[in-house]
Amino acid sequence: MDSQFSNTLLYRFSARRTWQQKQAFLSFAARQFHTYYPAMPQDTELFFGDPQTAKAILVARYDTPARKFFPYVHFANHRLLNYIQYMLPLSFLLAACLLLYRMLHWSWFPAVCLFLPLCLTCCTAFINPVNHNASSALIALHALGKSMPDVCIVLAGSRRGVRRLQRRYPHTPVLLLDRIGYGDIPILQYSSSAAQCFDIPDTVAAVRIHTKACVLKLSMSVRRSLGYSTGPSGTPADNTVSAAGIEQAITLVQRLISSL
Repeated sequence: MDSQFSNTLLYRFSARRTWQQKQAFLSFAARQFHTYYPAMPQDTELFFGDPQTAKAILVARYDTPARKFFPYVHFANHRLLNYIQYMLPLSFLLAACLLLYRMLHWSWFPAVCLFLPLCLTCCTAFINPVNHNASSALIALHALGKSMPDVCIVLAGSRRGVRRLQRRYPHTPVLLLDRIGYGDIPILQYSSSAAQCFDIPDTVAAVRIHTKACVLKLSMSVRRSLGYSTGPSGTPADNTVSAAGIEQAITLVQRLISSL
């Protein structure tokens, strides 16, 4: 890994949520990756290489999560737990607004006017200046670009950008690097078509996802009683990144691409 690139990314461009922050990061990324590939901006994505002729597309999202006001922990294999963690604080917030509504004998309109801004604040919150785990995949992509000239590297602006990429190039295998800076257990989420393209090791935890696109998603995690946790997301605890986990993910990606 390039320590200069990772340090600049983690401390100068750690928050990438506003349009100005994203543009500043993309300018920085274009300068860093141009040695290996020409930069080709498309919509909110930044391409390095030709996705039409590439052996595979390696993609990572460069947007970062908003600050969470509770200890939100992301689970790679348990969507319900992630959903519950979002809904519980909003449910308590709604209950508090209804309690004020009953105690102060408000009409329903002031209660709604109070709840909606608070709900919006909890959902989008403020920009989180600490997003090391969300940046870990970008560090891995920068390292992979030096050793894999036959792939196309894409920096996607959001989940919507990743889905648009899958629709645009349905016949090119897509390997999505997610949170890989936490834990030492790799977990792969794969579609049925991806299982036919990639040689998924039996020793790696794998979860099947239902999509028609040939996509494989890699995360690093810690095994907990409720599932595979990929670490805190958008919380103050998201202030460390595991170099060993990133190196392990890089080695696994090289193995997966060589199997194509």
